[in-house]
Amino acid sequence: MARVTLERVEKVYPDGFKAVRSLNLEVHDGEFLVLVGPSGCGKSTTLRMIAGLESVSEGCLRIGEDVVNEIAPKDRDIAMVFQSYALYPHMTVRENMAFGLTMRNRPLSEVKERVQWAAETLGLLDLLERRPKALSGGQRQRVALGRAIVRDPKVFLLDEPLSNLDARLRLETRAELKRLHRKLGTTTIYVTHDQEEAMTLGDRVAVMNQGVLHQCARPLEVYERPADRFVAGFLGTPPMNFLRVEVTPTGEDLRVTREGFDLKLPRDLIHAARGDVQRPAILGVRPEALKIREADDRPGSIRGTVDLVEPLGGQMDVVITTSSLDQLVARVSARELSAGTEVALDVDPSGGHLFAAEGGSGKNLASE
Repeated sequence: MARVTLERVEKVYPDGFKAVRSLNLEVHDGEFLVLVGPSGCGKSTTLRMIAGLESVSEGCLRIGEDVVNEIAPKDRDIAMVFQSYALYPHMTVRENMAFGLTMRNRPLSEVKERVQWAAETLGLLDLLERRPKALSGGQRQRVALGRAIVRDPKVFLLDEPLSNLDARLRLETRAELKRLHRKLGTTTIYVTHDQEEAMTLGDRVAVMNQGVLHQCARPLEVYERPADRFVAGFLGTPPMNFLRVEVTPTGEDLRVTREGFDLKLPRDLIHAARGDVQRPAILGVRPEALKIREADDRPGSIRGTVDLVEPLGGQMDVVITTSSLDQLVARVSARELSAGTEVALDVDPSGGHLFAAEGGSGKNLASE
């Protein structure tokens, strides 16, 4: 096992495009770190630089104590699992899993022992003599994982390995991956664009966009204390709602207001927003922090009209257009509610976040 350290790492292509920008990141020894972000954010490029499949344009990349910028992929002691499985179709499962060890001229007894152990760990014992075309997508993915773990590398690199599986298989394989990491304890870096995958798998989650690392923290911290508007809007299904508001002092409190809506800020945001007197800001509210009730003349709530109801079993998502034509989504317990119904929305202050309205980054004011 080993830690992986990136110090001001950049990737610049010949046409001048910067895929990764001044990335500072340390993956701890034995950690399961997930790189997540939209397509084109630089996460796979970062993984490929760690693997040695892409060169590092600037900065320093270490695996353990060794600087590996100029070290060939085969000498980095890493194992990579690709989205496409990359199995050899003419080889059996046993031969596919043994291939990496055979190429390194490991003793035959060791190869047999490692393949047997990996097959038992991944439930592949009955499939060892089959070829990839006779396997399901989930079975092929397990073979690809088996080919990686037999090597006992310092670092596992996984590039969207579950994206070709159906929803049920993804859930099953995700749980399998987590159990496997607990058992092996190998440093693992996992790339995905699926936020649910990131939140359930990672010890920490690193959120990237346009080549920039926005936040790296434990999943619950990223969800509850997003660093900026991008992180807040990217993580969470449905995404966070955003409303432009005015921050106004009232005695010892600070309040956010807009068109009759009036919300007292929690203590942590009061401290963060000190000195912001009558300053425009963005209020972020998770869908589950919005409560729907019948429309009335009670002051301080948001008035709107139900546009769409999406049942989700015991819960439902309700899309509401406010009087100022903002669209908000509330996640509430399932009930009878029809499109066109006039409603009022109350905001749970503990579920609110205040972001800077100016400056482009939309920084969370609680982190200032």
